[in-house]
Amino acid sequence: MSAQSETESLLTYPYPWHQAVWQKLEKSMASDKLVHAILVAGPAGIGKQALVTALAHRLLCTNSENGSVCGVCKGCQLNAAQTHPDLKFVIPEEKGKAIKIEQVRELNEFFSKTAQQLGKKIAILGPVENLNLNSANALLKTLEEPTSNSHLLLFSHQLSGVLATIRSRTQLLSMPMPTEQESVGWLETMTDLNALELLEFSGGAPLRALEYCDVTILDEHKKMVSLVSQVYDGAISPLLAAAQLQKQDLQSVLTCLLNNLDSKVRSVFLGGNEVDPRLTWSLQKMYGLRDIVIGLAHQITNGANPNKQLALEEIFYSYAQCGVNR
Repeated sequence: MSAQSETESLLTYPYPWHQAVWQKLEKSMASDKLVHAILVAGPAGIGKQALVTALAHRLLCTNSENGSVCGVCKGCQLNAAQTHPDLKFVIPEEKGKAIKIEQVRELNEFFSKTAQQLGKKIAILGPVENLNLNSANALLKTLEEPTSNSHLLLFSHQLSGVLATIRSRTQLLSMPMPTEQESVGWLETMTDLNALELLEFSGGAPLRALEYCDVTILDEHKKMVSLVSQVYDGAISPLLAAAQLQKQDLQSVLTCLLNNLDSKVRSVFLGGNEVDPRLTWSLQKMYGLRDIVIGLAHQITNGANPNKQLALEEIFYSYAQCGVNR
């Protein structure tokens, strides 16, 4: 492997299913019309952070050719080493936790200084819904008073959790879930396991599916999916299911439940006449429960520490009421 290809292998590139959004970004860059703040929103597990990172690397490359980084310039070398002084990441210090106001203040200070490489200054922030009220308000300063030759690249897994004042000051790029064909085709190049099965367990998200290539993680997830499904079918009580999931991370259980809910909803709209018509009766309940689960996940992100047993019992009881035999 050449020195150039070694460097390029450490840089970030868009995933195959990013091409439509990437072409829009390339068009804006080619015409020098890329806005200061961009918000990429879509489901978790489809590579939104990777996309904005690829965009940052592209913007900091001083010798880009054919819409891709060159891999050899000073900017690419610094990015490959993850030491570029003009690229800043603002993400939760712990997975699932809030982005603190101190982090946003450091971001504002970062943008206030001249670029060390005398080019652009780029910051990547997300998930945006992990900003608490104070940190979100602090971010408005950067959005309302952008410095020249700078870009703030945001990503969100749950757009409804992003303040309207932030959404209105950014260019929104919606990124849908990749098609099954796109995801399976990519997964088959990454693993010898059953790509379609992994994708089904992940709720259609290819990057999350890739995590399940770890047999231990996959087995644990299968158990979780089975328990959640049994609650819906009435095969296990909400109380017993909650007790059996006590050792699992609450956010992971909520994500699993959301995937299960979404699967049930999709089956109504995609199943046609083959779907039991009684399932449609519970749609309103499922949408209501979905909002509750998302709200609880957001509270945990912002520091809440609910009683896991009680929270799961209440949620599972509501989910059991959505079952077709209720």
